[in-house]
Amino acid sequence: MRAYFFDAAGNHVVLGMLQSAGITPEEAFGILRGSERTPLVEHPSDSYCVLCREHRTLRARFWNPDGSFQDLCGDALRCVPQIMADLGEPPERVLVNTRIGPVATLHLGSGMGGVEIPTKGISIEAPNAHEVVVNVGTPHRVRFLSDLDDTSVASLRADWVRANLPEAATFVKVEGAALRIRSFERGVRREIGSSGNAAIAACFAYAHRMPDDARELREVSFGGGRRLRVRFDRDAGTVILYGACRLEFGCDLVTDGERLACCSP
Repeated sequence: MRAYFFDAAGNHVVLGMLQSAGITPEEAFGILRGSERTPLVEHPSDSYCVLCREHRTLRARFWNPDGSFQDLCGDALRCVPQIMADLGEPPERVLVNTRIGPVATLHLGSGMGGVEIPTKGISIEAPNAHEVVVNVGTPHRVRFLSDLDDTSVASLRADWVRANLPEAATFVKVEGAALRIRSFERGVRREIGSSGNAAIAACFAYAHRMPDDARELREVSFGGGRRLRVRFDRDAGTVILYGACRLEFGCDLVTDGERLACCSP
């Protein structure tokens, strides 16, 4: 298995590409999580993804750091074209099968990636007047605030992330045509640097609250100036996530997860 460590606009993602059927995706996840003992890994990971061949496409499985499943991770998928390029394969548009259906990853030039996701795989509900729950592979409970430093953030985040059915806690401030976000994901102890799923969830939640705003492209910002873009293609029935994704390094991992043969990208 070859492992790739990415900084996806502040979301630290680890992806493993299985080269054979010798180990299961679950075993590969355990190896990836153990590989972070190497001194080259500067940041704890926010998401994990294992890719395997499936006929002419790829299949992806996703995990949170605590070992719980995700159905989809937009930030991990944005990194797939760089993996294809590393393997000497065409990176422009790669089809990947996920639990919410097939998605297309997009190569957008040096250091940029995108993913096109069918909107029919994304569910929305409004449990009360203050919140919208958008399931983008992981349920995101979204609340809009006028101040993202509001004291309610800490208590709400703890309640939602630690509930019997944990949800990511996403807080949104509307700034003109843009959205600014603070997001806390399941299994991640700190505030996330950025999150593609949170960006998509925030845009869906805003559209649910403001159905007359038919804006197709929206910029979403996180702490530290990190930015993602979300575009709705209503004719195609898809949502497209765009953003930076920088390959930090790649590793060839032996199957027992104990030795690393690391090389720079």
